[in-house]
Amino acid sequence: MNNIYGDSLYNPEIKKRFLSEFRENTRKNYEGKLKRASRVEMRLGKDLYDFTLSEFEEVIYLLAPTKLSSAMNYGSILRKYVEWASGHGLRKDKMNPLASMKGKSDFEKFVPQQTLIRKDHLDDALSELDSYRDIAIILSIFEGILGRNSSEIRTLKVGNIDKVNNKIKLTNVDRYETTEREIIVSDFLIDALLAADQEEVYKSNFGEGSKRKDTSKLKDSDYIIKSTRGEEVKQSLITFVITKFGEKLNRPSLSPIDIRNSGMLEMARKEYLRENKKTLDRSDIHKICKQFNVGLRDGGIINSTMYTQDFLNEETIKRVYPEVE
Repeated sequence: MNNIYGDSLYNPEIKKRFLSEFRENTRKNYEGKLKRASRVEMRLGKDLYDFTLSEFEEVIYLLAPTKLSSAMNYGSILRKYVEWASGHGLRKDKMNPLASMKGKSDFEKFVPQQTLIRKDHLDDALSELDSYRDIAIILSIFEGILGRNSSEIRTLKVGNIDKVNNKIKLTNVDRYETTEREIIVSDFLIDALLAADQEEVYKSNFGEGSKRKDTSKLKDSDYIIKSTRGEEVKQSLITFVITKFGEKLNRPSLSPIDIRNSGMLEMARKEYLRENKKTLDRSDIHKICKQFNVGLRDGGIINSTMYTQDFLNEETIKRVYPEVE
């Protein structure tokens, strides 16, 4: 047993009987969660199927979900195990403590508050940056450009931009294949990208309050986002820019995914208010997921449940943008 997560099952014979009823991918997923839960089982000296509600809550906290959808998924796995065990006469009583925990509000306490940035707050902070490269990186992510290891940003060239129609052709270098797509972006982003391409010197400050203000010559390159060291910037530079921007916003743990999710929520806000319809339907969610290239399965089918549970919903729009009420 390691110090963080269990590396074996508690009551392995019983757990394996339960797991045998699922397909391989599901079985591996469930087994991993049950192994981690074994730490609490060993301390309490009893199997999960006899846990109380407070003991199940301890397990979910231990599993440390970072998203609401993950917390709800963990609860679902534990609930299924208790239902199975009860059906086989293993639980001391027939009660399932998790039966009542099915709504989002039941699982919110297990998840850290998400970092979602309002569009006007983002614009205010961007206006204080000296470098068009930094502005272009941040705004690109906010409007749907990212890709694996930020490849859609790092491979951008001026030739990919259709300024007349506000379209940008993107290249995502994935683990096994390279794919292309095209999205529509704002005039502001296109102007920022073109300005970044013309930038010859990088000013490394992030506006008023920065401790340093150095300048570095940017290497000449066909790529819009240029480096001070080589022809193509690395993923680490994208992460560094977002981290420094987060410090400016007093959000030191800010990540590219936080910026992306904030952009998705802003697009959701616009769809919610479009023609004063004051609703967010499935077609809106699909449109947003396509813009940001998330939730896609083989064949282009959108799997958006994770995003709608976590933040892409009317409740979160009203929390971050209360004026839409």
